[in-house]
Parts: sequence; C-alpha cells; structure tokens
Amino acid sequence: TFEPENAPAEAPVVKKKDDAEIVEGLAEQREKVGGAEGLCVEWKSSIAFVAGEIEANIDRQLSIILKIIASFQNAKGGNLYIGINDNGAISGVNQDFQYLNTGTDVTEHGMKYSASLDSYQLKIHNAVKARLGAMSNSNIDIKFAKEGDLYYCIVSVQPMKRPVFLDQTV
Repeated sequence: TFEPENAPAEAPVVKKKDDAEIVEGLAEQREKVGGAEGLCVEWKSSIAFVAGEIEANIDRQLSIILKIIASFQNAKGGNLYIGINDNGAISGVNQDFQYLNTGTDVTEHGMKYSASLDSYQLKIHNAVKARLGAMSNSNIDIKFAKEGDLYYCIVSVQPMKRPVFLDQTV
C-alpha cells in the first residue's frame, strides 16, 4: 500500500499536565514526519489569530483549522500542529489562553473555559463536534508538547470512511 512520506505518526506520551497529554518534543516529531508541512502535516501558529492579522478572531481561525481537520479526514489523515508558525518556529499556544472565552460557543452557548491546556483541548473538541460532527470528533486525538516554556498542540487526525463537511455544506 502507498503511504505518504510524511504520514501521521503516533507520539508516545511522556507525562500529563491537568488531563492533557504531553508528548515528545518538536525535533522528534519533525524527524518522524519529514520536517516540513505537506499533505499530512500542517502548522498553525494559533487558534485565535488568523495568519497576518493583529486582531484575534477565534471563530474565523477555528473555521480554518476545522477545514484542515476535515481535509485530513477526507484524505489519509494527518497531524495539525498548533503553536508552530509557517517557518516551523515554535510560537506556543500559551498566548491563546486569554482568548478561549471568546467566540460563538461562549456568546451563544454559554461555554466557559479556564486558561489551561485542558480547556484548550476542550475548545477544539467542542468546535469539531459542533461543526464537523460527533463522528469526526471521535477520530481526532489532541496532545501537547513543550519546548522551553512554550506548549504547542498536536491534533492527530484519522481518516474517515464517509466524507466530512464543515457545517454540513459541500
């Protein structure tokens, strides 16, 4: 069978912080996936900021992230790294914590999040479940890794047998 050169790799769990799993560092992850973005690897610097913009817009950025997850699920799967910029440098997710309580899930549905990795994970899972569906949500795994003082997020996405659409639109 054909497997893309940078197919998703399972990262071993090193430790836990709150309920979030912390895995090996980025250098080891890059070695496993070939070191760059590709068909099965995508980097995003934040869940709150759209690339090139200075104002936070968590709903718009999460829509972009959800499209990536859907595209991985409609293909062969992949790994989405959040807190890594397009140059491959770690920006971390730490700065996103202050924006977790913004967005339509908060304003329209009353969700509340704390400034933690666990809430960061929950924010992504809630967005996937609401906009891609429960089956889609059950086919992602979210872990974190740490380099220095910066945490980044690894969303491992498994392929789906049926097509996945954002907000059920084609």
